[in-house]
Amino acid sequence: AAGAAWYAKDSSSVAAQVGEATSTAVGNLRSLNERYDVSGQTWEVASRASQAAASLNEEYDLTGHASRTAGAVLEEARRTDRDFNVSGNVVSAAGSVAGGLWSLAESSITYLRR
Repeated sequence: AAGAAWYAKDSSSVAAQVGEATSTAVGNLRSLNERYDVSGQTWEVASRASQAAASLNEEYDLTGHASRTAGAVLEEARRTDRDFNVSGNVVSAAGSVAGGLWSLAESSITYLRR
């Protein structure tokens, strides 16, 4: 009982210390933010970066280029699949591998039964 009482007292003391340290840290962060306007500067930098990205996109049509490139890659993949039956060959190869593994498993079971 004495040990439980000591532990309860000790844990409440630890909780109080953690609370005090947290309160001090929050106070220090608020003071730092008030002194140097960290949140305002962060917002301003993010805003400028967003404007710069939008300006670059307008000037160089980055989203348009990305969209056209993705479309061309997709079309090339479709053409290659049409010309060389890539998807059919992949399915066929997967079936062959699965069949080979099945045969190997059957052989192993037969061998182990002997």
